[in-house]
Amino acid sequence: MPLMDNSFFDLLHSHESRHWWFYCRRKLAAAALRKHATRQTGYLLDMGCGTGAMLGEMQNFGTTFGLDIAPTALQYCRTRGHLRLTLGSGEDIPFRDAAFDAVVSLDVIEHIDNDVRAMEHIHRICRDGGTVVITVPAVPWLWTTRDERLLHKRRYTRLQLIALAQGAGFEIIKCSYYCVFFFPAMAAFVFFNRILGHKPDYKDDVPAVPTLPNMLLRWILLLEQSLLRWINYPFGVSLFCVLRKPSAP
Repeated sequence: MPLMDNSFFDLLHSHESRHWWFYCRRKLAAAALRKHATRQTGYLLDMGCGTGAMLGEMQNFGTTFGLDIAPTALQYCRTRGHLRLTLGSGEDIPFRDAAFDAVVSLDVIEHIDNDVRAMEHIHRICRDGGTVVITVPAVPWLWTTRDERLLHKRRYTRLQLIALAQGAGFEIIKCSYYCVFFFPAMAAFVFFNRILGHKPDYKDDVPAVPTLPNMLLRWILLLEQSLLRWINYPFGVSLFCVLRKPSAP
């Protein structure tokens, strides 16, 4: 599997602590663990941990482990004080069966060539009753040059993600589109570029956002996420899924 350029991780480490997108995504995953994890303390894995910001959120729930395919990402994790780290791929997760009470994987599955195998490995390393929190980019029609630069293999529909999870043996606790408030702007951008014969092109992979717009965007997405507790959105830029590994009879 090709690796992201080191400059991506430099940007990610610089911006993700305060950037509205990454901040809200971490809060969404943490809220899911708080609500759905059957054990509030235990062993947790961040699969595709990047530079380690989500590992910091997960420390509130137990003993955390990080897995990533990029050595540069793990180096940044160590600068944040995370030491239980493993270099490896989601297609061949190097942990024993039933090792974890919960697994978090945020915008990772779309990078993996064999997503079926990756989901089967996540199922294998979860204990019975374990919880999995996943986000992936949604709606294949929204594909842009940013997906290509970020080495995405695909964007998902809700039905595709549900089928992938159920095929690995998981129960679906919740699966919804999210980032719905920003969907019209992104859809219009892609649509008009295609009408004009242009290739939809996002210039920045981890853009810096000034303080006031960043606070506004953060507030909007947190508001959307608060409603997500009670409803499933019918469309959105991303998908959010909470899974459970059924207990053995």
